[in-house]
Amino acid sequence: MPIQPPHSDVIRASRVIGASVHVQGGDRFGRISDIVLNKLDDIIQFVIVARDGALTATDNFYSVHWSDLNFDEDVGGYVLPFDSDGLEKSLADSSVQQLIDEESSPTKIQV
Repeated sequence: MPIQPPHSDVIRASRVIGASVHVQGGDRFGRISDIVLNKLDDIIQFVIVARDGALTATDNFYSVHWSDLNFDEDVGGYVLPFDSDGLEKSLADSSVQQLIDEESSPTKIQV
C-alpha cells in the first residue's frame, strides 16, 4: 500500500503521545501514554491514557478508543465525552497494565 502525502487527516504518533487528556468540563485527567496498533488491520486499536496523580500502577492506565478523543484548541489537549467519575468506573483496565508489563519484559522479543 503506498503512503499517502501528508494532509490534515493524519497526525504523527509522536505529536499525540504525551498530549494532555481532559474530561467533560475541561478538568485535566492525564496524558496519552501510548498508542496500541492492530498489526493485522492497520488501525489504532486504542490509546493508553495515564491518569495524573494515581498512586498505584494498576490504577494508572486506561484504554480509550481513539474515536472518543477530540482535540480542543481551547484546552490545548484531547477531551473525552465522559466525566472523571464515569471514566474511573468504566475504563479502569488491568489488561492495559498487563500489556505494558509484557512489552517491557526483557525476555520477550518479537521480530
